[in-house]
Amino acid sequence: MKRATSGLLKGRLLATSALVATALLVSPVARAGGPSGGSVAVGSATISTPNANKTVVDQSSNKALINWNSFSIPNGSSVVFNQPTAIR
Repeated sequence: MKRATSGLLKGRLLATSALVATALLVSPVARAGGPSGGSVAVGSATISTPNANKTVVDQSSNKALINWNSFSIPNGSSVVFNQPTAIR
């Protein structure tokens, strides 16, 4: 069961990455602002925007999948992903 779940998660991550990349390449509107419409689909994470130029994702589970309505990082902006297993 663990392998099936892992494969499903990998498939969803790849599909989401492809959708985000396609949206960024095709849609000029997506490039106009920062990430928007983030929704945690798998795992646990919180998404905050401490100011207009910064988005912070605090992941609290080992794995997380986030669906975004649009995802872009304009000049002068940043997106920070804090992951519990990340090596710093």
